[in-house]
Amino acid sequence: MQGHSEKRYLTYGELAQVAEFRARSLAIIVNYSPRQVERIFLSVTGATPQSWLSEYRSILALVRLSTPVPLKTLAFDLGFKQTSHFSRVFKLYHGYSPSEARRVGQLELEQCAARLTRGVVYRQAMSVVDIRLGLKSS
Repeated sequence: MQGHSEKRYLTYGELAQVAEFRARSLAIIVNYSPRQVERIFLSVTGATPQSWLSEYRSILALVRLSTPVPLKTLAFDLGFKQTSHFSRVFKLYHGYSPSEARRVGQLELEQCAARLTRGVVYRQAMSVVDIRLGLKSS
């Protein structure tokens, strides 16, 4: 099928991580132009692919902060070159620094992350995006 990735990703999250949270990389992986991917995301979510990727990365950061992984490792795993940049971006999304988030406690972080990643609207929107990008069969 033209315009579809040969490798099937099980989730949007896997694709986001393989694309290193970059919209252009995501477009290359699914074999669409960046503009085609943008149109699909805008029609389904009302947001650009990069804003969705950035939001997903911030959710992953929140989830992973509930583990004992050092902040430097966590930042690198999420595609940040510097811990300071990771901290600034995290604070923009969540209103507090990663260090402050860790102090909140593991249970609260896990509950917050679960609410963010299990929202019905989030799941429905990403399912439609996955189908339109050819990542799942409809």
